[in-house]
Amino acid sequence: MPRVGQNPLKKLDRRFEAQEVSVCTLVYIPQLDGYWEQSFDVLKLCLGSLRAHTATPFDLVVLDNGSCAEVREYLLELHAEGVISLLLLAAENLGKTGAWNVLFPACPGRYLAFMDSDVYFSPGWLERSLEVLRAFENVGMVTGRPSRTASIHREAQLSATLRYAETGAGVTVERGDLVPRAVLDEHARSLGTHGDPAFQERDYEDVRLTRAGVAAYAYAGHFQFVVPKEVALAVLPLEGRQALAGDEREWDARVNRLGKLRLSLTDPLVRHIGNTMSADDRAALAVLSQAGAGAAGATGSGSGPKRAARPSDFVTRQLRVLARHRRVRSLLQLGYARLFDVLNG
Repeated sequence: MPRVGQNPLKKLDRRFEAQEVSVCTLVYIPQLDGYWEQSFDVLKLCLGSLRAHTATPFDLVVLDNGSCAEVREYLLELHAEGVISLLLLAAENLGKTGAWNVLFPACPGRYLAFMDSDVYFSPGWLERSLEVLRAFENVGMVTGRPSRTASIHREAQLSATLRYAETGAGVTVERGDLVPRAVLDEHARSLGTHGDPAFQERDYEDVRLTRAGVAAYAYAGHFQFVVPKEVALAVLPLEGRQALAGDEREWDARVNRLGKLRLSLTDPLVRHIGNTMSADDRAALAVLSQAGAGAAGATGSGSGPKRAARPSDFVTRQLRVLARHRRVRSLLQLGYARLFDVLNG
């Protein structure tokens, strides 16, 4: 049978304008007890600090990697409210790097700011990261806090960066025990690896590079980083073999083999929370929630000062929330069908 009438949406003048930065994350909270007992609140703190402490406009892209119903419902609410720009739902866990194969190409921005869903953001983290990306040549990734790469991995992960330290035009270099011990210990404790050799090596030589007045360390982590999208696409695809872990070190090595720099900020402007919250974390979540930046019940754009809100935005968000209820959705579809018949009958 021939098509009847014209799609009413064809005449709408609505264009998606992607921000330069896509902040993206994977969420995997399969249950709300045991190891994951506090993970839901950790996720809320992560997203709340992101919204409150990021001045640069961004689109938020989330891939749920097989979470329980309560967490998915929460993410769907944030998507309906416009906090999440693009929400991807995996029917089963893709693994971390396997999910990167889907998540990174889906992001519309020129720069991808990846975070594990248990990261706390301090003011200036994104602006400082972009400053490093623009001050140095051929940057592959920038992490928002300094740390160390174990000596056994330095050649595979940092050889391009260390060569650049020797030959880069206009670059000054400092070497020595430069990263404060308190910064290293904080990160190690969050990972549950306080005795890890990467943090306890004696005579470890940190390398700090400065160019155009901007300083960075020769280090990058894969729990949080900003990467040019073209670099991410050149690295992918990666094989994801495990539900939570994957080929993160292969990612690091491929970025290095491309000749790209792996750098970090000199100040700890992001923090790995882990799967438990301290008293300070809970206090921070309470403050963010009261200020409207906490994820629970937040409304409006959660993606920085992206665009001016219009009165119709609120109505649209509320209709989207209502439309997720089966009975309301059926009534809306019936009304749409009747209106279509009237316009095209």
